[in-house]
Amino acid sequence: AVEPAALDSPMPMKVFGPTGDDAFLLGGCCDQERGSSTHDNEGGVLVQEPEAEDEADGWEIVEPSAAIFARPWSNSSMEFSPTVDTCAVDEVAEDLVMGCLDPDCDAQFSEGCVRSKCQCCKLFFCERHVSLWPLFEGRPRAPSSDGGSSASGPVHVSFMLDSLGIPAGPGSMTVCRDCRAVFSLAPTPCTVQLGSMPIAAPSPCMVSQGSMPFAVEEKVAELPMERPAGTNNLALAFEVHSLRALPLARLRGDAEQEPNRLVARRLLLGLLGRLRVCLRPWTDHEREWVWPLREELADEEEGGWVAQFARQARWDRSAEANDLARLVEQSRKRQRLGGREALELIGIIRRSAAMAVASLGERRLGLMATHAAEAMAPLSGMELACYLEMLLDAGEELGLVGATGGRRAIVGTLLRAACDDSPSATTLRGELFWALEARTRAASAHAGSYTRATVQSDSACLMESWAWAGVAREELLRGLSHEAELGLLRQHSWVRHIEQGEMDAARVGAWGDSRAFPLAVWPVGRQCFGLEGQPREAASKCAPVILRCRWRSQAPSEKTSSPDTSLAPATGVLCASASPTAGLLLKRGGCMPKEQQVGQTLRALELLIWEEQGLRTLLEREGLELEDVRATYVIAMTGPDTAIVEGVEGARTLRDVRAGRRTAPLRERLLHPSERGALLEFLRQHNGTGLPKALARLAFTAAVSAVLSFVAGLGDRHDENFMLTVNGRLLHIDYGYALGHEPLDSVLIHYAVQGSRPATTLQYEELHEALGPDLLRRVFWPVARGAFLSIRRRAGLLAELVHTAIMREPRRDFRLGSVAVQRCWLTAQSFVSRNCVTSMSEACAEQFVHALLRHCARHERGAQLRDGLKGLFLRQRTHQVVANVYSRALATGRSASAAVGFAAGAAVEEAGQGLLRTTSEATAVAKVAAAGLFDNVRELVLEAGGSTAMSDGPTAIVLAARR
Repeated sequence: AVEPAALDSPMPMKVFGPTGDDAFLLGGCCDQERGSSTHDNEGGVLVQEPEAEDEADGWEIVEPSAAIFARPWSNSSMEFSPTVDTCAVDEVAEDLVMGCLDPDCDAQFSEGCVRSKCQCCKLFFCERHVSLWPLFEGRPRAPSSDGGSSASGPVHVSFMLDSLGIPAGPGSMTVCRDCRAVFSLAPTPCTVQLGSMPIAAPSPCMVSQGSMPFAVEEKVAELPMERPAGTNNLALAFEVHSLRALPLARLRGDAEQEPNRLVARRLLLGLLGRLRVCLRPWTDHEREWVWPLREELADEEEGGWVAQFARQARWDRSAEANDLARLVEQSRKRQRLGGREALELIGIIRRSAAMAVASLGERRLGLMATHAAEAMAPLSGMELACYLEMLLDAGEELGLVGATGGRRAIVGTLLRAACDDSPSATTLRGELFWALEARTRAASAHAGSYTRATVQSDSACLMESWAWAGVAREELLRGLSHEAELGLLRQHSWVRHIEQGEMDAARVGAWGDSRAFPLAVWPVGRQCFGLEGQPREAASKCAPVILRCRWRSQAPSEKTSSPDTSLAPATGVLCASASPTAGLLLKRGGCMPKEQQVGQTLRALELLIWEEQGLRTLLEREGLELEDVRATYVIAMTGPDTAIVEGVEGARTLRDVRAGRRTAPLRERLLHPSERGALLEFLRQHNGTGLPKALARLAFTAAVSAVLSFVAGLGDRHDENFMLTVNGRLLHIDYGYALGHEPLDSVLIHYAVQGSRPATTLQYEELHEALGPDLLRRVFWPVARGAFLSIRRRAGLLAELVHTAIMREPRRDFRLGSVAVQRCWLTAQSFVSRNCVTSMSEACAEQFVHALLRHCARHERGAQLRDGLKGLFLRQRTHQVVANVYSRALATGRSASAAVGFAAGAAVEEAGQGLLRTTSEATAVAKVAAAGLFDNVRELVLEAGGSTAMSDGPTAIVLAARR
């Protein structure tokens, strides 16, 4: 009996027990070398290996590397390389696990606790919560009458044990408390002692006489008392193989009490739960088991299986693609396809459209997308706005491959949701208008560039693929009321004046009350009168333009808003001033598409967080509403690299808050000598009797912001990228560095100070001083844990959003076509799997995020040092001094190299004066700053003798000023 798949990809198996008949039974190679024949006892040839036939024909057989045969190849379409090695058990990033994952343990590994790894679940625990579990080899029992079919071939034990997390061969394995409970589930009539660990032992397991499965000879085997169920890995493998042949209903309801079968059933159900949420490709053995169960699994209440089957499908195989199309159609008819699962499905279709259309055809692929679009229709407009770019990308990809019916269905769903009269529809309307406008303008900008569209279609198809956005924009305007259409057109005209620098044409005098209009990034009901005052350019890398606009509040609609819209930006009460103003930012840059997509991702995650009933109850108990704890803001693209950004009213950067504390009146500092925190002082100054609620807002938003920052991989988290509002909301701004990217100077400082980059930045010392232990225990930690659990339940949807953001990175080159797109997916898959730890149970994940945030709270020296360095403004001072001295040296007729030397000396002198000007509170910071500055000056001098010395005039001064 030889498994047919083994002929296509022969793979040597680990041999269990003695070689010979048993090894051959288990699919092993019986100590024969590859390319040889398998003989029976009489010496006859049973199977002639293909390699032996080729050698007989004169071909030279080249042995592949051992790594190729280590695992079965996965033929999933998610891989861009056929040699990608996939693991049957999801691994957890060890560098993120900062403490024992046992729910009843608070040990931190950084405090001298020994880190131990469970060999079954692959998670990390302290040595107090792991133990040794013995493993023996024995003959399996005979199958029950309802066991698996013997026609399925021999059991590949090593692959099966690997998927269950059980080592192969005799010995022992390290297991955690939960895994040990799984192995000892069977009834325990007696207990024996093996070594120093008590093990529950059932009664002896007899293998009855009769036919053994898969051509095993008829023998009687007995498991002695000292080898209880759960320790015989070979028996477990055979029980799992038998259970895999059962339908799902019988697998879940199998009442047989044979001990090994109980353990195997529990292991198999645990594997099934992990396969539902994992992002890695399934192995061939996992796919062989789960794919035939797709209809039963899709009908389960927990959901998520339809999207998972779509993610795991090999779209280039017509049979699997058609199976999936039927599954989507059936799930839609049975109302089993939820709105968010439909969003996930659309994202998967977007990535796989090129392969899917070859297998399904244009019409059927469009029909599948139509079913998903219909299923997402019940979602609110505000939630659809968070997935807008992903949905429009999907429509674009469907149009590129000819499945225009699917594109019409997706765009039509968005248009219908935007043309409603609810506040949620108003939120979607403005963002949808600008998204379509930006895509229309991008047609000319993409000409001649290596983008996703230009490399996948010819010129005629490319023009058509962009024309649909303009048509959709006009359909949106046609479906609105006259007043709503006029508001969007006025907004369009006003923003274009701002982008072109025509500030006088955008002022209040040119617009006023009679021509008021909404802004897509402003709260619903707020009308803009025009620009007030002079625009101001922010002192940051992107240098956004800060605008102040006069506004009025429009009367709210009589319709009551749904709970989904309560996280929308609050309209706010009318200011006491007759002419209130509100902020708006205009940002430009090639990174803006990615930053906008990261912003949409964070808004989507925030909606998921506050759907958790426990968190809503906690919020109500503190007397707050959802709009009080909003920690995100809106970004709308108005062009290929231009965006307008919501201004957070009443917000100050953390640096300004700290600076205000240092300049606070002496009376305030004397009245509260023990309360040194800048956050507390800032909130006390602006809230008075409302201070308790402001502190509660701070606790909620600090927890949510910390989790969002970690999950989205936000980088560059210095004190100018934290903002605190006067009513207590703490939020992150500037998403330019995200998805794991970090500025080089930040990386160097963190590694120099604490040896690693922090997973997130909490500003925990100031939070502790402001909130106190009670609010931290009552609000901050429960919200942080609950927020993380809510997000990881939708890890698949998050992966699609992250993939959409990665596709917008300006450094991406799409000349490699689908290979580049698949690389983006693998990056997104790895990132989300790492940060959402999808392989953990909820109890372990809750413990994981708590230990991680505690670790980050205790290791903030790198962030504090970087904030101190930025506070000294050394870069700006040195830049100015170098530029001035260099220009004067050139003016006196000196060479470029001499001018750079003079500039370097001036930089050293400025650094010395800067160090003298700093007080004792910045002594440590100044020392590190001086060392780094002297290194930079040395590089300047070295460059003066090199390339800089070869250039005069503007080139040299630019190099020196940049340094």
